[in-house]
Amino acid sequence: MFQGAVVKISDWKARFIYDKSGAAAVEFALTAIPFLGFIFVIIQVGLYFFSQQSLDYATRLAARQIMTGYVQAKSLTADQLRSSIICPALSINISCNNITVAVNIVPKTSNSTSGTGIYAYINQSVPSLKPANLDASKGTFCTGSPGDYIFIDVAYNFSGFLDLIPIIAGPLISRDIMVLRSTAFIANEPFQSAAGSTQSGC
Repeated sequence: MFQGAVVKISDWKARFIYDKSGAAAVEFALTAIPFLGFIFVIIQVGLYFFSQQSLDYATRLAARQIMTGYVQAKSLTADQLRSSIICPALSINISCNNITVAVNIVPKTSNSTSGTGIYAYINQSVPSLKPANLDASKGTFCTGSPGDYIFIDVAYNFSGFLDLIPIIAGPLISRDIMVLRSTAFIANEPFQSAAGSTQSGC
């Protein structure tokens, strides 16, 4: 009796070890989560670069309108520049309210030691731009006069990215927010200045 039971148990073990039915389902279950996660990361990174290119295009368009004197002639504010020029030029549906625009007149002389001129926007300890201003209430908007040098800084809060992204993209990204940023440094053309177009605080 016991010998028969031992034989049955041995047969069951052998069948269990060599049985390959359902192996594909088990293998898929083991690889599905990392595979889908990898696909999601690819989509997110692609969306990031597409959004960045879209913001770059809109910033270049806005810079052109400032350089030629269109913005000055129309006396546009930062909000009006954002809503009428930048946001319509975006090829991706992002929240226009999350875009911050800062436009500053840059002195024609710059000194790296004192941090004046264009160096006021450069982090000299690390060769990069200083962090973008993400608070629209603290930004400046001075489009300047003919011949002025202008620094344009457009930034967008891109939130909800994967925690893996900071490892890939570096210091621009925190765990819950990504900053898309586009800048332009231009010299205003000798356009015709409109009467009364001088901006307050510039």
